[in-house]
Amino acid sequence: MLYAETLLRHTNQNISELAYEVGYESLGFFYRKFKEYSGYTPSQYRECQGRTGEV
Repeated sequence: MLYAETLLRHTNQNISELAYEVGYESLGFFYRKFKEYSGYTPSQYRECQGRTGEV
């Protein structure tokens, strides 16, 4: 998940492509696992990073 966080913060890569790159074939499963890990969906995490620089 650390790699996924890095990609979300530092790239504009599509979230489905990002999920596949970090090893998830199911986008829905990636969303669930990322939210369990961070408390945010990947898109919420990216949006918060863009506004505040921190989550």
